[in-house]
Amino acid sequence: MGVVENIRSKYGDYLYYRAMSIPEWYIKRTNITTDAAGNKSVDFTVDIFYSGNFKVNIQVDEDGKVLENTCTCDDYKNNYICQHIIACVLKKKEAFFTNEELSLQKSRNILKDFITKEEPKLNKLKEEIGLDIEVSYLFSNYIVKLKIGEKTKYSIKNRDKFNEFRACYLSGKDMVLGKKLTYNPNNYFFNNENTKIIEYLFNYSEIGLNRYEVIDEPLKLNNREFSELLKLLENKRFTLEDIPINKIESGFPTLYHLELIKDKYKFYIEDFANFKIVDNDSNYIIYNNVLYILKLEDRKIVKEFVDNEIESLVFDKKNLDLFKNGLLKKTMNTLEVSKDIEDIKIIKDKKINLYFDLSQDSITAKVMLKYAEAEFNYFDTVSDVIRDAGFEAKVIDDLTKYGFIEDKKNFVILDMDSTYNFLDNGLSYFTENYTVFTTEKIKKLKIFKDVKVRSNFSIGKDNILAYDFAIDNVDNKEISSLLTAIKSRKKYYRLKSGDVISLFNNQELEDFEALTNDLELDSKDLKKKSITIPKYRAFFIESLKNNRYQEISTNSKFDEFIKNFSAYKNADVKFNDEETKLLRDYQKEGVKWLYTIYKCDLGGILADEMGLGKTLQAIIFLRKIIAEKPDAKILIVSPTSLVYNWEKEFQKFAPELKYVAVAESKKKRQEIMQNFANYNIFITTYGLVRNDNDEYESKNFEVCIIDEAQAIKNYQAGMTKEIKKIKARTKIALTGTPLENSVLELWSIFDFIMPGYLNSIVRFRETYGIKDVDKDSLKRLDNLNYQIRPFILRRKKKEVSKELPDKIEQIEYLDMSETEKAMYQSLVEDTKEEIDNVIASEGFSKARFKIVTLLTRLRQLCISPALLDKDYTDDSIKIKRLLEIVKELIKDNHKILIFSSFKGAVLLVKKKLDEESISNYVIDGSVSGKDRVMLVDAFNKDKTSCFLITLKSGGTGLNLTSADIVIHLDVWWNPQVENQATDRAHRIGQTKKVTVLKLINKGTVEEKIIELQEKKRILSDNLIEGKNTTTLESLTEEELANLLSIGYETDKESNN
Repeated sequence: MGVVENIRSKYGDYLYYRAMSIPEWYIKRTNITTDAAGNKSVDFTVDIFYSGNFKVNIQVDEDGKVLENTCTCDDYKNNYICQHIIACVLKKKEAFFTNEELSLQKSRNILKDFITKEEPKLNKLKEEIGLDIEVSYLFSNYIVKLKIGEKTKYSIKNRDKFNEFRACYLSGKDMVLGKKLTYNPNNYFFNNENTKIIEYLFNYSEIGLNRYEVIDEPLKLNNREFSELLKLLENKRFTLEDIPINKIESGFPTLYHLELIKDKYKFYIEDFANFKIVDNDSNYIIYNNVLYILKLEDRKIVKEFVDNEIESLVFDKKNLDLFKNGLLKKTMNTLEVSKDIEDIKIIKDKKINLYFDLSQDSITAKVMLKYAEAEFNYFDTVSDVIRDAGFEAKVIDDLTKYGFIEDKKNFVILDMDSTYNFLDNGLSYFTENYTVFTTEKIKKLKIFKDVKVRSNFSIGKDNILAYDFAIDNVDNKEISSLLTAIKSRKKYYRLKSGDVISLFNNQELEDFEALTNDLELDSKDLKKKSITIPKYRAFFIESLKNNRYQEISTNSKFDEFIKNFSAYKNADVKFNDEETKLLRDYQKEGVKWLYTIYKCDLGGILADEMGLGKTLQAIIFLRKIIAEKPDAKILIVSPTSLVYNWEKEFQKFAPELKYVAVAESKKKRQEIMQNFANYNIFITTYGLVRNDNDEYESKNFEVCIIDEAQAIKNYQAGMTKEIKKIKARTKIALTGTPLENSVLELWSIFDFIMPGYLNSIVRFRETYGIKDVDKDSLKRLDNLNYQIRPFILRRKKKEVSKELPDKIEQIEYLDMSETEKAMYQSLVEDTKEEIDNVIASEGFSKARFKIVTLLTRLRQLCISPALLDKDYTDDSIKIKRLLEIVKELIKDNHKILIFSSFKGAVLLVKKKLDEESISNYVIDGSVSGKDRVMLVDAFNKDKTSCFLITLKSGGTGLNLTSADIVIHLDVWWNPQVENQATDRAHRIGQTKKVTVLKLINKGTVEEKIIELQEKKRILSDNLIEGKNTTTLESLTEEELANLLSIGYETDKESNN
């Protein structure tokens, strides 16, 4: 056994863990000597600042066995061992032996093993070995001795020996018990009964060590520990106080007696002189070799006799009432009263009658006691009957367990759940153990368990989706109240008929409540036996059926509807030769998908990545609709900047259709709407829908398409609410970014295409309002993804267009000038101060948008101090680097798109390009839709080198495939906006490799924003492939603090 094992086995875990708590650096070796035999003497100091400095000496032999040890602490003086000694051995093992010595020690031990070990004998059987237990009582402790052996048994009578035995038992080593017995667990075994006893004592011997027992002391157990040991000794003979114990019983050995001698009463315990009272508290008595475990009342009586050194209690008639009211009640079941005592008649014939009555949701219990012929209420005072307190207490305890409380002369349960729990589960117990009488109301009461629920969704010949539901024994008018009870975690519900439904562990009812909650059915709906719901909710129901509510049933037409929609690729859509040449395969699939959405009276989101031709797919889809329905009216709503782009695309791909842009003056728009019948397709803007709401609300369209659908992402915005008032058979949303910042944006778009499909905003926010990414949130996102997947078609360029060249993305980190750094640091300090003031006055959540405004100044400074200070005339590091890059690129005839969030930055760059005579165009918020189209056409045809665009005005709807370089001058909070801008160049029609370059100032808010975006990207990746959710609205205080940290040093700081 090594040093560690030796210490831990011998002294137990308590000292071991105390030693382990002493840090190694508190221990220093001060001296080491080695004698001729190879024994080492090592001196240590253990310096603990909170308890003192201690000197330790440890002597070990060449095998590491501790020979002697000393310490200057008080614990060692008392116990000859302490945590300081053990800490030195455990933590400073290298202080005893060199590596070479340890290697030799290991080899020596192995060689010794070959000497001592015998060759294993085949088929050797272990012999059973006996165990005797001897227990004595001393100073409130039970002293336990073990005797182990076969014919001759050898004692283990102190803790030191017992610990040696334990180590041997656990490790398989030898222990010499006597001349004729060497115990080894590989050779001997204890039977199951004895094994349990030994292992129990192993546990408590360690606890004994923790009390700092002296090693040579006997094995001690306290009263609680001894009572546990008795459970193991129940079927085993042992000795207690040198008396053989053949049996253990609970109860009293003999009877109590009451006799009348002359005019005195004598109360005594039968054969009390032969009782062997084991302990100070009279817990145990030995009588006729039986150990009796006394009840509390008996213990009190025996203890009084012992403490007062009496064998009987003698009293006169004056004190008889004291006896009756006290001692008699405690002993009457084991008391023999002599026949000549007429004042005390103990009635053996006792009975309890219980009467139960039900009123509304409470129950009353009347307890009637019958002693011989006398019957009375439990609460009555009766002078001529000696009542048995123990007998009566049991029924009161039983009633209390089921929630009964006293009420005048009865016991009552007042709350509904406890009442019906008693009738459901408790009444049978009382019927088995007492005489019970119940009223007719209770007898007739039915408590229904395992209630069945039927939920069926079906699509009928009328093509309407219906939901039929029913609950066994429940009228539909009561379903709403029943579900409220389930939601309130009630265990029972009383029907109007008076019968009761058990809600406890009723999974079908709980699932039904959750289902109605998911479907957001109100009390009016639940009163009906059948309700109609929007047909598109069939897919939501199908997802619930597959994921949560397998008891839902659906009819064949419902299943066929789901199946047909899923097979949209096989939709019967014919493409003419022109369309076959024009459309790529994935675009044909997109048209089929849109057509299937329309034919199934559903709504959908075409969410192809920017540049994959969503507009073209929509136009061909509309051509198919109008071919079937020549009078169909279609509304297209787009941002102002894209109205004329739509007009131009119709002119190019479907000039035969009757389309019109409703985007001119009020008078012109009114003229168009007055000639409504002359057109099929109306193209207008989001803002004009709001302005002309009367015109659009009064119309019914066959199809309504909203382009750049993220425009309605804010469900609370007035414009969003107006757009959702549009009436159309089918609503389609086109967007490359259905989710930019929050899943609530996705809800808003779905609320347009299929109102109610994702439930109300309140319900949706409760379920999917995810703030952080964890296992639970990812599971919920998977569930949401399952629901929305059929109605979102999204393809990525790399998946569908092999001929589209690669896009290379690069970040170039710039180091600001010392002047810029100083200005930036000063602005950060000012910004922090302003933000602290705003948060202090308004709170973080309310101040968030003001905070973003303050952060905007930092982003502007990162481009050029000139954006904040008109008097600043020097070129910033970023502007200088931009000009260097542009000059280099135009030498090789590259065409460049330059994006910025700030109009001021765009104009500043234009000024610098003009000064260098570098040709350029500009699109910002002041450029009209028509002029935008003209500028785009010109750039794609002429040799202009640069196109400067603000993100907000040119991030969408532009086709600039002549450019092959995209430069982002600053970083935007949401990379999807940047991606949209990049895809002006990297889109269908591009033939060159596109390079995207971001210029980022090192150690500034720009670098922090990139880190923040990456941190949160995973959230929407799990919902819609390729989406990102970095959002200003969700910025936390911790993230804000990170944004305002500085990741560089100024010269001033370096010098310091």
